[in-house]
Amino acid sequence: MAQLTPDVIDARFEKKDHESVISWLLRTNTLMQELLDNGTRVPPDEIVGRVVSFAVADGHAHYQVMSETPLRLRHLPHGEGYQIGTRRMQALTAADLYGLAAGEVDLTGVSLTGDSVRAAETV
Repeated sequence: MAQLTPDVIDARFEKKDHESVISWLLRTNTLMQELLDNGTRVPPDEIVGRVVSFAVADGHAHYQVMSETPLRLRHLPHGEGYQIGTRRMQALTAADLYGLAAGEVDLTGVSLTGDSVRAAETV
């Protein structure tokens, strides 16, 4: 059962008072790409540090895996800042993420940085 971390949201995504919308979008797009890139460098047998993304409406809800036991995720409010519902969050387990990473589990609309499906698509 996944939980949100106590800090819930990565504060680096917040728009600063002095920042234009374009500057904020460019900065947060760069930050999100760094998090995704870092997630692809996580060893295949680990999930902490990876980014899990859920298809929501016309975009995605992004979360970073912060711990495995208990499974804790931190919301990454990139773009429109979509989030998933409480029930979907509570239903997610570390075993689901490991299965997704190994390509053994198909969670419709869910992807994980460095998972075998995504890796196969980029080759």
